[in-house]
Amino acid sequence: MVARPASSLPDRRGANLIYFANKSNNVDATIRNLDEEAYRQLKARAAVEGKSVGEAMSEAIRLYVAQGRKRKTRSIRDIKVLDFGPGTERLSEQIDDVLYGTKHDRR
Repeated sequence: MVARPASSLPDRRGANLIYFANKSNNVDATIRNLDEEAYRQLKARAAVEGKSVGEAMSEAIRLYVAQGRKRKTRSIRDIKVLDFGPGTERLSEQIDDVLYGTKHDRR
């Protein structure tokens, strides 16, 4: 093992992940408060695919992290213009008239 300090990272449920890094950039980890059924399913699927639980966990973590990076911040510019059909060309102005009155300032 490399002489790196152990870290304890609390999650929102109070679970802790305690890890130690070794020379191969792999981590020996103890995960507490892990959902037992989810772990059993992961272990079974890993066995079917010929992987270790560590390999399956690493893959799951990488997918989880990548999913967060794919989330795009939405902007008002992303809104598509809708065509409400003929006779609605002044719809925005008519809505303004209803909301603010017909004598509102049209700049």
